Amino acid sequence: MLNSYEFAKRNGTRTSLDIDYRPVLWGLTGKAEGENRFVANDKVTEHLQSSCYALDKICHAVTHEKRTV
Repeated sequence: MLNSYEFAKRNGTRTSLDIDYRPVLWGLTGKAEGENRFVANDKVTEHLQSSCYALDKICHAVTHEKRTV
């Protein structure tokens, strides 16, 4: 992923990353716990932070609670 960001930057393109952090996709929870939207993990944080230098904008979608009407 980083090579594409670096290529884009060298060619004058702005870069962004929308962090759609889902613990289940990082192997931090089981598949049955897919609704769990946060599990603190130093390795995941370190990995994401190591990419920040190449980005112009970083976004994070806010997860809304399910509500019954």
